[in-house]
Amino acid sequence: MKDYLEEGGFVFATVTPHPVLKHAYAAKILTDGQVWIDMLDHRNLLSHTCSPLVFEKAVEAIHTRYLAGIEHLHDFTQREAMK
Repeated sequence: MKDYLEEGGFVFATVTPHPVLKHAYAAKILTDGQVWIDMLDHRNLLSHTCSPLVFEKAVEAIHTRYLAGIEHLHDFTQREAMK
């Protein structure tokens, strides 16, 4: 997402995940920005927590929410690659 936005002329003041996600949503690369923020939060939580309960909740969220967002991004990048 960052590279795509920069290729289109966007200049990030700081390159961190939250601004990239915010601008990707504004550019209509992502259809649900909150799903991506939640993915990032789960990733951060999992990297600092060794809890089976946290892991199970993340796996459930992947199946019920995150996979659709990832598939949408994949479809978007495939369409853009064909241009």
